[in-house]
Amino acid sequence: MDFYNKFKSEYELILNNPSDISWVHLTANPFAYKEIIKLSKIEYHRSLCTNPNEEVIEILHKKNLSKIEYHFLNFNKNPKAVKLLETNCPEKINWYILSSNEGAIETLKRNLDKINWCQLSRNTLAMEILEKNKNMINWHNLSANPSIFELDYEAMKINNEGFYEDLIKEVMKPSRVFKERDYDYLEELFGD
Repeated sequence: MDFYNKFKSEYELILNNPSDISWVHLTANPFAYKEIIKLSKIEYHRSLCTNPNEEVIEILHKKNLSKIEYHFLNFNKNPKAVKLLETNCPEKINWYILSSNEGAIETLKRNLDKINWCQLSRNTLAMEILEKNKNMINWHNLSANPSIFELDYEAMKINNEGFYEDLIKEVMKPSRVFKERDYDYLEELFGD
């Protein structure tokens, strides 16, 4: 089921009340690209520049190149948006912002001398760059970076095998499975 069909009534509610729409938020919403494409006049270029949807980036590139607020492309996590910034207005690159942008990794690899290493140490996709430049790492920020941890899913599975069996036995008891439709299983398991 696609997004439109899943939320058809909510979607129609928004479209039937255009004066109440927050156009700033709608143009930043990656799922609203079909509506953005229909707009004859786009006025919210800041939020549009942060929208990572590929079709929205195409709109920016083909129809609104002169109206792009390039500074806001620094925040866009789509590599195509970063390329648009790099190609059309490189003087608007904010290396502080771009260094923490996961979509800018290839640009950052080509511009090591411009990287803000404190911000890059927060970037979850920057491990390859950081491993090659250990002397530049901001250890405080790297310590907060979730990508430094590698989860051992096999060990987790082994550690929880006994729990799975007990959980399935408890949840799939015939007395539970055949209760009324709106029965609250969690309340029975854990109480109030």
